[in-house]
Amino acid sequence: MNIIDIKLTNGFDRSVVEDLVFFSLLPFKNYSQETLVSFFIECMSSMDLNIATLHVLQIENKPTAFAFILDAFEGQNDSAPHLHVLSVFPSKQKLNIGSEFLQCVIAKNNFTGLTLECDENTIPFFAKNNFTKRDVTLECGQYSMFYGDAEKKDRFKRPQVEGEALEKYLNDYYACSQRLEEKGHI
Repeated sequence: MNIIDIKLTNGFDRSVVEDLVFFSLLPFKNYSQETLVSFFIECMSSMDLNIATLHVLQIENKPTAFAFILDAFEGQNDSAPHLHVLSVFPSKQKLNIGSEFLQCVIAKNNFTGLTLECDENTIPFFAKNNFTKRDVTLECGQYSMFYGDAEKKDRFKRPQVEGEALEKYLNDYYACSQRLEEKGHI
């Protein structure tokens, strides 16, 4: 599998990273606009703080699947990396690409544990990939799951964005959307 690991500190152009983060959210067409904007802001602010990596699977030289992983807190026993977004373009879904990609990302990064939050519909997918559902439902109605040794590790880095920074990321989201629309990508 051709997987590219993207961090802004690795010399990737910020607008390219914004485009890839935006593309990673396209499969979530059933989510509200507010939720998609929130994901974009969380992902891009994490990239700016260098506390996350976007893993991109390319098939036939096209971005096809995405895994956005927030870093664990270093030196903390209650923290594990967190899978914030996992998506596969709709035309490539149901081909086992998501499972193979997820397992490759886990192996490539030597993750011994990983956490995630998901909705009820995706629990079977993650269970098939050796994630275990915790016995709690989160306030937002999502479910918490873990992989490997992350059972007791439920803290992860997620920046809080407010004020002028929030306004900046909102502008980035809409500028990215417009840029991709003008190029005919969405």
